[in-house]
Amino acid sequence: MDLHNHAEDSLIKERLMLKVLFISFSILLLEIIFGLISNSLALITDALHVFADIFSALIALLAVRISRRGCDEKFTLGYHRFEVMASFVNGLLLLVAIAIIFNEAYRRIAEGAAVNAAYLLPAAIAGLIGNLYVVKILHSEHKHDLNIRGVYLHAFSDTLSSFAVITGGFVIIFTGLTVVDSLISVFIGIFIGYNAIKLLKESSILLLHGVPPDIDLEDVKRFISSFSGINDVHSVNIYALCSNVRVIDAHVVVGDMRLSEVSEIREKLVKELKKRYKLTATSLQFEHI
Repeated sequence: MDLHNHAEDSLIKERLMLKVLFISFSILLLEIIFGLISNSLALITDALHVFADIFSALIALLAVRISRRGCDEKFTLGYHRFEVMASFVNGLLLLVAIAIIFNEAYRRIAEGAAVNAAYLLPAAIAGLIGNLYVVKILHSEHKHDLNIRGVYLHAFSDTLSSFAVITGGFVIIFTGLTVVDSLISVFIGIFIGYNAIKLLKESSILLLHGVPPDIDLEDVKRFISSFSGINDVHSVNIYALCSNVRVIDAHVVVGDMRLSEVSEIREKLVKELKKRYKLTATSLQFEHI
């Protein structure tokens, strides 16, 4: 298992999470203060969404630090799976945030609200800029790490929320209509919900030791069976401890050959499995016909 690279990767993630926390906390304070001054429920709701972002980033930071711990007598494979659990919690938090947004949108449509857009817009624009920066610094990592993806989705959804608040502010200034802001929030919530369910599905597969979605088990079996010097393969299990530590264990059948030849085949096969399928931890038991 490539634990050294995993440790370096976790340090990069930790620095990202600390930066995200600083930016998000600054946005939270700004939106709460100006939300109260402007009497903007939309801005206060957006601040609540930012609070969910902060909680998400804290979970991600904790997951990164815990997953970096070494193995011990109780957890012989280390703490990598805490990262997957954190991703699952992030998905649930997204759904909770959506429920809050929908409830607030319904209330605003039913009751309406007097808002001072002159105070609303500066805070919303500052929040948008901050969230765009967070999305930018997380963009390259979110495709490869479920935990980072959860934080990224929080930040991206909050960027859309900030844009909706800004749009609502201009609508209030020029037309006096506040219902547009609520309707935009509903569409944003639908988008967030789709991605949250997708995140929950992927993290659930990993928690249940399912085969990662981008790996075809039968294709792996065919590849191993066709490898030079190998006659057959059986009892193949593939799962992931976290988003970047994938495991395969299998029984590989070879013909009558010397131990040095078996070792050579094993070394080449391990390299190819890592290169082709990103399987970083291999446990191969060789059997002779």
